[in-house]
Amino acid sequence: MSALLDPELDPLFWDNMRADAISAWHGHVPFAHWLVANTRPRSIVELGTHAGVSYAAFCQAVKHLRLPTRCTAVDTWAGDAHSGAYSEDVFAELSAFNAQHFAGFSRLLRKTFDAALDDVADGSVDLLHIDGFHTYEAVSHDFHSWRSKLSDRAVVLFHDTNEHERGFGVWRFWQEIRPTGVASLEFLHAHGLGVLLVGPKTDPALRALCAAPVEQVRSRFAMLGERHVLAFERGQGLGPSASATLADPPPPAAPSVDPALDAGTVHIAERFVAPPGVNAMQLPRDAVERGGKGCTVWLVSADGQDWRQGDVMAVPEGDAVTLAFAGFAQTGPQYLHLFVTDICRPGTGMPRALAALLGQRRAAIALKTMVVRRPHLPPTALVVMPESVPAQERHS
Repeated sequence: MSALLDPELDPLFWDNMRADAISAWHGHVPFAHWLVANTRPRSIVELGTHAGVSYAAFCQAVKHLRLPTRCTAVDTWAGDAHSGAYSEDVFAELSAFNAQHFAGFSRLLRKTFDAALDDVADGSVDLLHIDGFHTYEAVSHDFHSWRSKLSDRAVVLFHDTNEHERGFGVWRFWQEIRPTGVASLEFLHAHGLGVLLVGPKTDPALRALCAAPVEQVRSRFAMLGERHVLAFERGQGLGPSASATLADPPPPAAPSVDPALDAGTVHIAERFVAPPGVNAMQLPRDAVERGGKGCTVWLVSADGQDWRQGDVMAVPEGDAVTLAFAGFAQTGPQYLHLFVTDICRPGTGMPRALAALLGQRRAAIALKTMVVRRPHLPPTALVVMPESVPAQERHS
């Protein structure tokens, strides 16, 4: 019992301060807390921060333990080919969050990684997290460019070591650099995380973790991380508890209906729970084919009182199609329901068939869904596939 209640295990069970932010890093938050608590770095630098889930995890541990650590996040907050383009709101929100919680020891450098080199002293960084552009060439350049900044205690983290598609090359660089370290460890969950002990004076606890049975270490941290992944998905209306939180709202206002779009002429091919703030989704090919040669996507708010529509670009990919609808990006968590219908020109009123569903308040009840992450899609693109949805709720 004393081992179970050991205070050194406490960081593994801390909450995630950025649980509501879109990120592929939620599954590694417990390890980030544990790592900072055990290595007590004097300086942390992160290359590639986006919404700040990983960076906030480091800073949260620093603040909780009252460490004298200096933290630096480097990013242009403009996005890239792998992450997609960022809205300006991403940096504004993270900047306000950082100022509120970590202002005393944290700074956000809105620069390229190379331009930020002059802001960090040589030999000063105890923990470096590399999570920028994920090609082999980019990650290799980032590591070697920042190598002189590492201290004799340095640990380097490489995210996405377990992604092998869409031009991701971190895995290849990890295979190349891993043997050069004092010790190493790779987690396979949450897209993979390589842990490279570079400095000769790295922490004994971390060395012991790297020497422990790897499958046992991986499985335990994966299970701890899954709690944060599920918390994020449920908070965004994507998890199994979503229907309980969205069910049975107040009756929605009657939507505007275009008389020309009769219920008999507009076919609702499928209904899905739409993740917020994304600009691409992958749906089963037959769902789009049932909606006609083209299709219209409708995003509907949880209360059914607000909706957006638009044509989409459908790109076939085997038994699925990728729907890109950039105009719907950053719509916010209030848009939770996605409908695919026959072609309806943007600017027309809502089809009667869709309005009927809203009137029955079905649109405000999240269907049971299975969320699948595809490594070849951007981190903000999720695959949402229906499970066992009753036929009368799948079609008009």
